[in-house]
Amino acid sequence: ATVFQTLYNLEGRPVPASASVLTDEGWASDSASSAFADVVGTWYDLSANWAYETGLTQGTGAGFQGDRDITRAELVVILERYAKYKNADMTAGNDVELLTNYADAELLTTWSVDAFQWAVGAQVILGKTSPAGNLLAPGQNATRAELAQILENFTDFFTRSAQ
Repeated sequence: ATVFQTLYNLEGRPVPASASVLTDEGWASDSASSAFADVVGTWYDLSANWAYETGLTQGTGAGFQGDRDITRAELVVILERYAKYKNADMTAGNDVELLTNYADAELLTTWSVDAFQWAVGAQVILGKTSPAGNLLAPGQNATRAELAQILENFTDFFTRSAQ
């Protein structure tokens, strides 16, 4: 939920179509209008529905599950989708050879390879230093510190691609 809430905030907190109830705290979704039954009444209600409406997520198959940890692979895929949503220049990561610089590149799942190619090429993700070499660590949960650094790199990507 934190990732989607951050992107939602960057967008200026637009009111998604699912926001059908005006409460003292602002707009909210009800169970009939929400894309995910498990977000109704949560702090991330609107951002989850906005993310669904913009194509950034389809949920997990078991709802949105906003309180669970996010893997580094999931984070990179979300950021790639958001960059495409923003019509960013996505040509920076077209070289699959860039991934061979990482000791664990073989751990990438097919659904995340393109996103990692872009993220590495665009310098959105730089890897984690370890005794085994530089790692992408796609299956590891992203820490808050990693999220902060990756979002800073992501912001730098937009600055570079706008020049």
